[in-house]
Amino acid sequence: MGFNYQTFFEMKTFTQTTGIVLIVISILGLIASGIINYIIVQADGGLPAVSFFMLMVGIAFVFPELLQDSSNSLSTMRVIVFMVVSVFCLLYVKMGWELKDMKLFTIDKAWIYILGLAFGGKVVQSFSGDNKGNKDANNQPSNEETEPSQQSEAVG
Repeated sequence: MGFNYQTFFEMKTFTQTTGIVLIVISILGLIASGIINYIIVQADGGLPAVSFFMLMVGIAFVFPELLQDSSNSLSTMRVIVFMVVSVFCLLYVKMGWELKDMKLFTIDKAWIYILGLAFGGKVVQSFSGDNKGNKDANNQPSNEETEPSQQSEAVG
């Protein structure tokens, strides 16, 4: 019951292959960041932040269904939420990497509002999409309702 490497590397699309390359590069970047931070006492947090961002984009490329809705089309709202969270992670990985004391690691209130609006917007969009689908299903006439009008047209 091991990992099936053959299935993993049988990617069908160019974007999935690109995603794997981004993931490998980002993991190498995170490893390099750790080594550099161990050798150099105060390293810049830019490399791990960019590496983490590349990791998130690579995961989105490898698994595009994460950003798709129920009709298998790309959901704009999911992409927006994904990118807002990615930028938040990028900034806080950079900030956290450069700090010496965890007491200084605080989240700005503005980011809490931004993330709340992004997730809240997704929830509202999700509920409005579900209600729209239910209204369309309930408003379709049954066969019994359409048959009499078709019969009158055929006779007249």
